[in-house]
Amino acid sequence: MKIKLFLFFSFFISSTIFSQNNNSKIDSVFNAFEKHEKGMFTVSVSRNGKEEYFRTVGFANLETEEKANKDTKYRIASISKVFTAVLTFKAIEEGKLKQNTKVSAFFPKIRNADDITITNLLEHTSGIKNISELKNFQKVKAATLSKEQLLDVLQKLPSDFPPGFKYSYSNSGYSVLAFILEKLYDKSYDELLAEKITIPLKMTNTEIGKNIKPENNEAKSYRFFKDWRKADDANLSFFFGSGDLVSTAVDLNKFFDALFSEKLISDKSLVQMKNLSQGLKYYVFEEYNGYGHTGSMTGFLSFSLYFPSQKLAISVTENGIRYDIYDITEYVVKHFFNKNYDYPDFSVVKLSDEELSKFVGDYEYKFNKTKVFNIYIEKNKLYLKSPGEDDYSSIYLEPKANNRFRYDIGQMDAVFDDKKGKLILIDSKNKKYEYKKRVKI
Repeated sequence: MKIKLFLFFSFFISSTIFSQNNNSKIDSVFNAFEKHEKGMFTVSVSRNGKEEYFRTVGFANLETEEKANKDTKYRIASISKVFTAVLTFKAIEEGKLKQNTKVSAFFPKIRNADDITITNLLEHTSGIKNISELKNFQKVKAATLSKEQLLDVLQKLPSDFPPGFKYSYSNSGYSVLAFILEKLYDKSYDELLAEKITIPLKMTNTEIGKNIKPENNEAKSYRFFKDWRKADDANLSFFFGSGDLVSTAVDLNKFFDALFSEKLISDKSLVQMKNLSQGLKYYVFEEYNGYGHTGSMTGFLSFSLYFPSQKLAISVTENGIRYDIYDITEYVVKHFFNKNYDYPDFSVVKLSDEELSKFVGDYEYKFNKTKVFNIYIEKNKLYLKSPGEDDYSSIYLEPKANNRFRYDIGQMDAVFDDKKGKLILIDSKNKKYEYKKRVKI
């Protein structure tokens, strides 16, 4: 008996040490992110529905230096579309709807409603103009619309192409789906979401978002320019059913695990969501196939991924944007697939104002002289800005070598050749853009 107890406790202790040490590398990576203020975000990883890792970096509220926790809510933007797609497939499975049902059965005033099917809406082939691409959208987006007003806007939107002609991402199409669901069930989207998804899955932190309230444990959003700058609160009324949900990284993993475990819809419906891009997007990380969605909205980025072969769910919710969310997620994916990866190099070199001054000036694009960047120095730091922008919106260029600088958010390198008066911008795909320094007369 003593031998069995000894073996049990030896196994328990060694397993505990392994589980504690197993994530030490990814923790070190995120320690570096935090030390160098490279972002503010939450990461949650679960396998077979059980959480394996949780980590926060930065703050949910920078002004009060309040850290995020497992219940901190983020705007998840377009990941909301996956929820709307699931509700649509549930309606199809309940016999309330068919994929070839025409929009005209519900809202005949929608442009080309007689030819747009539910499938067209799901797979972004409806032709309905994306509401956020309207010419005056930046001017009107501050207004808060009632559902009736939004529906009126949707019914007046032009068509960009005949239904089924091609793919074109459209928030509008998913808003139409949400309105159809409300009409089908004679219930609000909020009620449907709770009844069919969040209550059964005990997703207590997922709901339609309103104005951000930090006192309700909702993260505020920030962007990094010369320093951290608070982002404007997004108006969600334009994105009903397409981008108006708030959630947590933990809740999102619950949702995707349930979706791929057929706890929400049948395998037949899931196959359509996956293979026909009807609510889900397909991602490849090395030899692993994943499905999920991204979301982006005024200082918030989110990315949820599910790898069926490993029953692995990964969600990243970002509220302080300084580093690309794909790169953050890639660290997590490689770690949990036991792939080799390097620690991020956030080191910088120290350059004097004299050394930086040779790069100062206006640079015009080689193929379009109206595209100009201004490079200037402030407090021993080099900044880039476009003409007409205020200094506070400038981009900080971190010195990585004597003539090479890094812009984190755009994952862009800036390489100067001061002798030839050139600036080469190199993007994450190694594409180069050459700018020529203007000569002062």
